[in-house]
Amino acid sequence: VLSGFVLANQINHIIDRGFKIEDFKVFLIRRWMRTVPPYLLAVICAVIIFGGDTLLNILSHIFFVQNLFSDTPSYNFFSVGWSLSIEEWFYVAFPVILFISYKNIN
Repeated sequence: VLSGFVLANQINHIIDRGFKIEDFKVFLIRRWMRTVPPYLLAVICAVIIFGGDTLLNILSHIFFVQNLFSDTPSYNFFSVGWSLSIEEWFYVAFPVILFISYKNIN
């Protein structure tokens, strides 16, 4: 909840400044630079330590789409990554939803 509150304030600030594409790019780059490098390092370590299943499974984790391809959510080599996958897609979708809502209100 706190993360969503902070995120909404950051996006509202961008919208209040006119929602320029450059501001959105800066937001995404900053957000991804905080989360993606440690995540990728953790995925690489998990592959080395536990084995990576298949190349498709490893790639699905690298591109944050493992939730789309999992037929059984109970186990894979990096099962804790499911939440970050949702979070990364949320970082892309949330500003777009806010932008559309903002345009419809005004």
